[in-house]
Amino acid sequence: FYYKAVEYVKHYNKKNLPVTYAFQTNGTNIDEDWCRLFQECGFLVGISMDGTWKTHNRYRHFKNGKDTFETVMEGIQLLEKHQIPYNVLTVVHNETVAHVNEIYKFYNKKNIEYQQYIPCIDPLQKDRGVMVYSLNPESYGEFLIRLFKKWEEDVKKKHMVYIRQFDN
Repeated sequence: FYYKAVEYVKHYNKKNLPVTYAFQTNGTNIDEDWCRLFQECGFLVGISMDGTWKTHNRYRHFKNGKDTFETVMEGIQLLEKHQIPYNVLTVVHNETVAHVNEIYKFYNKKNIEYQQYIPCIDPLQKDRGVMVYSLNPESYGEFLIRLFKKWEEDVKKKHMVYIRQFDN
């Protein structure tokens, strides 16, 4: 499917406009075949990862209940092995708020320099703040302030980490 989609773009892009491809995944199925596609077609890969082992596995499991963190990290290692550009998208929920400093430190240790953070919102038509993962505006604001301080420390040291909210 993806090879065919790229083929269609090449065929119908009569003006040779620049085209970029991005692929968002939870990272649990990345293998050599996926890496070949990403590499050959020039995909940027977004990996959904909610921080450290503890914060990621809080809400991200396989259907059988098994934690996904180690499998996601194996997928990231494959991307790095094949020199495929990737970024990490972290859902900010109640657990990530409490561990923002550890998450940022972990990402730095793993040389994850392209980071995105999106707030976890309650489902539409549901009472707000009652879900186990619920994030209230005050907590999200606290998260952003603490994250900004860590990011700013790195910027002052000339260690540039891309975080869209701050770079913009």
